[in-house]
This record gives sequence, C-alpha cells and structure tokens, in this order.
Amino acid sequence: PRPVTDNQLTAELLNFFIAALDTSPNTISFTLFELARNRDIQERVREEIEEVLIGNDGVLNTDCLKQMKYLLQVINETLRIYPPLPNVERKCSKDYKISGTDLTIERGT
Repeated sequence: PRPVTDNQLTAELLNFFIAALDTSPNTISFTLFELARNRDIQERVREEIEEVLIGNDGVLNTDCLKQMKYLLQVINETLRIYPPLPNVERKCSKDYKISGTDLTIERGT
C-alpha cells in the first residue's frame, strides 16, 4: 500500500466532519417531528426523562442517557424511518455460492 498524503488525510477527515454536521441535526429534527406527531410516545419519553432526572438529583450525564431505554428506541426507530444514508449500495466482487442452496450471487451484482 502507498502512504497517505497529508492532503488525502485532510480530505477524508473533512468528509467525516461534514457528514456528522448533517446527520446529527437531521436525526434530532426528525425525532422531534415524530414526537410532535405521536403525543402518546412523546408523553412516555417525557415521563422516562423526568424519572431518570429525579433519580439523579436533576443532573444529566451519560449514565442517565444509558438509563433512557425508551428514548433510545425512539431514536433508533427514527433512524430506521429516516436513514441518514438512504442508498448504501454494495457490489459483489466475486461469484459467491450460498452454501446449502443452488443459488449464486454473481460478480458485479
């Protein structure tokens, strides 16, 4: 393998930062949109947040976030409905026989 130049490394890091700048706000926006549309889910999330905060003397930290299981489910469902990258395409690099069947995924598929 060839060594990576500073320019190539900078370009790759910039791509990561740009991607993160777009996906996080979109996920938050779509989550809030869905919570506004689904009052019962919104209420359950609010109750969970209040319970966790009360149990932690009103201090929010990473341990609190780990306890918010329902909120995580809501965020994951939002990501399923509104994926940040809707078209992730892959290409088979060589023929692949699926064991136990007569099926083969052909190269280039």
